[in-house]
Parts: sequence; C-alpha cells; structure tokens
Amino acid sequence: MVKLVVFFLNLMDMKSPLKFLCIAFALFAFAQCSTHSISRPQASYSSMNLNDMFDEDKVYDHLFDAEETDHDSAMSRAKNLFLDGLDWYRNKRNVNKGIKLFIESAITYPEAKTYSELGNAYLDVREYDKARQSYLVALKLNYFPLSNLYYNLAVCESMLSPKGEYNYDGAEYLEKAILNGFADKDKLDRDTRLNSVKQTAQYREMYLAHFSDEHARDQIFVDMYIQSFPELTLPYTIKNEDVYNYGTENLAYDFSRFVDEMENSSFGRDVSNEFYAIGKPIQNDSFFAVIYASVELVADTLQPVYTYLVTYTPNGQEISKILFSCNCSAEKGKSGNISASNEIVVTDFEREWDRPLKEVEIKDNHVKGFKTTGNAKYMLSPGGKIELVKQDKELSYAN
Repeated sequence: MVKLVVFFLNLMDMKSPLKFLCIAFALFAFAQCSTHSISRPQASYSSMNLNDMFDEDKVYDHLFDAEETDHDSAMSRAKNLFLDGLDWYRNKRNVNKGIKLFIESAITYPEAKTYSELGNAYLDVREYDKARQSYLVALKLNYFPLSNLYYNLAVCESMLSPKGEYNYDGAEYLEKAILNGFADKDKLDRDTRLNSVKQTAQYREMYLAHFSDEHARDQIFVDMYIQSFPELTLPYTIKNEDVYNYGTENLAYDFSRFVDEMENSSFGRDVSNEFYAIGKPIQNDSFFAVIYASVELVADTLQPVYTYLVTYTPNGQEISKILFSCNCSAEKGKSGNISASNEIVVTDFEREWDRPLKEVEIKDNHVKGFKTTGNAKYMLSPGGKIELVKQDKELSYAN
C-alpha cells in the first residue's frame, strides 16, 4: 500500500500524455486495496454478563449486537443446556438443578423460551421476584403464547404485594392473560395465590365478561394454536434436498394437547426434541390442517427431522395424521407434496453419496443424487380425513 501511494505521488509530476491514464489506473488499484483492507472476519461472540441477565434492555441489546458476530456455536450450546435443564426440571423434578442450567443457557445465548421456563421454575420454589424478572425478559424477547406468561406475572404481582392490599398491577396482567387466550376457569377459581387480585373490582368485571361461556373459552386456545402457523399456498412441496429444513417458528410446549410427540411415554415432557410450526395449508368450515416438525437434537449435522401433516376439527380435535416428510437418517428420507386438489404424495428415497459414509464424514461428503424407493398416495376428504389411496414400491430414479 505504501509503495502504491509513493507511485501515485510520482505520477503527479509526470508530463507524459499517459499521465491521466496512469493516474486512473492507480486510483482503481488504490480503491481495490482499500476494499480488501476494510474486509474483516466476523467478530467472535461473547457470553452475556451474569449481572445483566435480568435487565430487559441489556439482554435485548446483547442479542442485537450478537447478530454481527459468529454466534451459531453459542446458540447450539445454549439449546442443549436449555433442554438438559428442561429434563431436570420437568421430568426429574429437580427444580434447583433446572434453574442452574436455565441460567447457564441464558448467559450462553439468551432466548425467550429459556426465560419463560426459568420463570416457571422460580415460581415453583416461590422466588416470586426472580420469577417476575424472568417473565419480563421473556416478554421483551417476544415470547409466544402470552396467555400463561401474563397469568404467571399476575401471580407474581399478587404474591409480592403486602398482605391485605388490593393488587391492581396483577389485575392488569390477568386481564392481558385472558385477552391473549387464558381460558382455564377452574384453575383461576382454585388459585389462592391471586387472592389480592380477586379482591379488586377490575377482577370481578373481567370474570363476568370472559368466563360465562365455557365453549368460547376453549375455542380461544384452539385459535391461538392455529395462529402459530403461517399460511401456506397449495400446491406445497418439501423436496428431497429440503427435508432437513424446519424453519424458525418455535411451537411452544403450551400446545402439547394438540401435538402428541411433545409428551414421552412416561407422560413427562419430551426434551430430546424441539418443535417448529411449518405452516397451515388448509382451513375451512369443516377442518383445518397444519404441518409441524419434530427435530431430534442428537447430532450436529443432518439431525433427524420428522414433519407431520395433521388435520383437526374446528374445535381442535385431531382427525388424521401422517408423516409428510422425514430426514430419517443420513441414508434415507421422505419428501411430501400436497396438490391444489388435496391429493397428497409421500415419496420414500435414499441418498446417493459421493463416497461411502463409513469412509468419509458427512461434512466432508456430498450428495450426488437421490433414488426413489416407493410412493404413497393419499386423498384429503371434505371432512378432513387423510385416506390412503395407493402405495407401491416400484424403484425409479429422480434427479
């Protein structure tokens, strides 16, 4: 660079007709060097300071700044810590161990769901101030659905208020919970933690306004589940090369009544998988259909991804479900298509790799093609039932 500058200065004294051509070339070369000189590798990511983890604005700013850094590995570590904490908290009933892991996850890379579960754990051990702080950070990070979050904030406010005082802040949170879909009248009636809220006139008014129709209350929660899924346009296809994609729309565990896979065989929470809302291809007066993915967190590359097409009655009762696509293993998968006429085709395939997987790791290998090993055809009836029409095992090749 220094030599280029000296050369440029010498050109200024030239009397040759080529002077301006040489100057133009020198300026171009200088610009190219400047462009390359300001190119920088992505900055390394730093974990959040423990003292900042309950400051809503600092957590938000930390995530904003993280977008300019190489934070993928931190996100992966935080996700594993979160799921480990969920297992200790929900399944093994060790709340304190769960809290410790949630905190470690939040510091590693903060996410709304981590703070929500941390708040739940603190609420269970009656640390209401820390629970409130956790829920407020989850709120700042756009946690969804909001109904239980606002309900638990109402509980925290009620329990933190001096004995005998009416708690209007808690009443406001409770009203927000109801407006965002909270509909469990029996839970509300039994919950003595909300006594300071229940003494307010605001509570009595909202109770009469929102809890007179049990069917309407339940439908609110169904509507919230439906709203979790973005609209999909038919025909819709998940191709062979896309079966490992699952989008970014987390499907909250609050909706476990609609998603069987969220509960394991011992009726505890399944913490080996995460769930994502792919989209909603159909909704009419007779039924609605959604596509969601269950992602098995067991590997860094080609994680098993099981994507389901499920139909429900308008009030949320499951009608039918099929495995629509699957990144089943490094060798095998399923792809799916729904046509505009509601015909569904699920295709089994095998990946053809450049080199045997026993010899070369996936990250150093390449898929050169796919071999179709079978098809299953279904029709979606007017009532929402997914009916098998044809299944074959004829071998064919697809590019």
